[in-house]
Amino acid sequence: MNKPTHIRAVTAPVLGLSVLLSACESSTSANAPAAASATQTIAAQSQEPTEAPIDLAALTMTVFKSPTCGCCKEWVDYMQTEGFSVTAVETDDVDSIKAQHGLTSPELKSCHTAVVDGYVIEGHVPANDVKQLLTKRPNIVGLTAPGMPMMSPGMGSLTPKDYDVLAFDENGRTRVWSAY
Repeated sequence: MNKPTHIRAVTAPVLGLSVLLSACESSTSANAPAAASATQTIAAQSQEPTEAPIDLAALTMTVFKSPTCGCCKEWVDYMQTEGFSVTAVETDDVDSIKAQHGLTSPELKSCHTAVVDGYVIEGHVPANDVKQLLTKRPNIVGLTAPGMPMMSPGMGSLTPKDYDVLAFDENGRTRVWSAY
């Protein structure tokens, strides 16, 4: 007589994310592992992993900007309002900072460069995109809003409109991260 297979799901935090782990109490039947495996697959598919909230206050965003740029100051204020801890570093040589952080392509540059938790944030990238980046942690250098998009945070609108935020890697390859 076969004993029923019981599946127990446990959620465990791993690197800021929760991972669903399954433990089986299998019977002595030869069919039990196959049944348990099918049940585990269904259980894993029906439950989505939960994402740990980002503690923005624990991360310091460093923004390198020109001392005379008003839109950069507006973006810093916006990011602070969105919960980021921001340190602004005023410099007349923002280009060398960009090069130091792997941002060499002129097509990707904007007026200020920020660094947060190992990622580069170039220009007027909306806070929600940065939060998503810090949650997903993709293998990229960072995000950029090339140029100075007129309908972006810091440039006259808190609601992004009519521009793309791009993800870029160490080879300068890009893909659209968000389209507004």
